[in-house]
Amino acid sequence: FLKFLLVGGANTLLSYLFFLLFYWLGFHYGVALALVSVVTIPHAYAWQRYWIFKSQRKMLQEFSKFIVVYVGAFFVNFGGLSALVEWGKMDPRWAEILAIAVAVIVTFFAQKYWSFSHRGL
Repeated sequence: FLKFLLVGGANTLLSYLFFLLFYWLGFHYGVALALVSVVTIPHAYAWQRYWIFKSQRKMLQEFSKFIVVYVGAFFVNFGGLSALVEWGKMDPRWAEILAIAVAVIVTFFAQKYWSFSHRGL
């Protein structure tokens, strides 16, 4: 779990910084979030596969699961972000901090117990 926190923290920081950049460049917060996903998924996958979970399984099968988890996490993040911005009237730059925290928790458990699980699900 400590390794995941280190890598997850670095990836979360990277994601947030890219979010701020894309938002600053004028993208809608939803588009900015989608662009962040495209940029950070390869980084997250490599670190999680090779360092955190030290997986030896078939890459295609595992990466497919990884993408499914990240798509789910994107919708969790987007849903929280949208609710905080539209209903809570929060600035997207602050709302993303809260939304990303929930997505990180969802992502950890889904990656650990499904994507990189040794149970063969």
